[in-house]
Amino acid sequence: MDQKIKLWALALLGFLAVACTQEPSPPGPVSLLAPAVDESCASGPLLPDGTRSVSFSWTPSDHTDAYSVSVVQIDNAQIRSEVVSQTTVVFNLPTYKAYSWQVIASNKEVTETSLSERRYFFVAGTLTAGVPQTPAALQPSPGSRFPRPSSGQVLLSWQSADADGDLSRYTLYVDTQPVPVQQVALTSPLANTYQLAVASQTTYYWQVKVEDAQGNTALSPVFDFKILD
Repeated sequence: MDQKIKLWALALLGFLAVACTQEPSPPGPVSLLAPAVDESCASGPLLPDGTRSVSFSWTPSDHTDAYSVSVVQIDNAQIRSEVVSQTTVVFNLPTYKAYSWQVIASNKEVTETSLSERRYFFVAGTLTAGVPQTPAALQPSPGSRFPRPSSGQVLLSWQSADADGDLSRYTLYVDTQPVPVQQVALTSPLANTYQLAVASQTTYYWQVKVEDAQGNTALSPVFDFKILD
């Protein structure tokens, strides 16, 4: 009987030794919740300084001590960031602007981190009845320069907002001239993305017009990007 007890004790000690030396786990994946993909944020409080309070949320990540949240303003690449332990945070952001956001999960025991997808959204300003807001470019960033993707295509995306909620149509113009006049066919009247076939060493110019059910329109600035080799 004593021999059996000794063997059991040795087995228990071996198990405990393995358990104690187990490698710490890296953070699990992070899934973004809000703002949603290409959302037009028009519900947060408007503040006296001309910003809107925008709430961000994401799913909890396993084995995580902290979340680093980064929000990038598309037109000037300004980054706003905050490190939090909870899965929500609020940023006060200038209106009539497009942004991207991303979350990095980390813990103190490992150097590995977990990086979420990158999402794009638009912060609406004061919504005036009958007037759509000027469309803003979500991606690519205006003025950006990057290599030709392996797919040979670049995703154009944009967003607008309307107090009446009756946006009816986007019209997209794309050209290699500074004043784009070539209209391209979208998949639906309110489609706000377009896959553009691109060539190396070429600058592309694009512009979006939005129209509502009452015939009111708004025209975006001309956006541009350059494809390198």
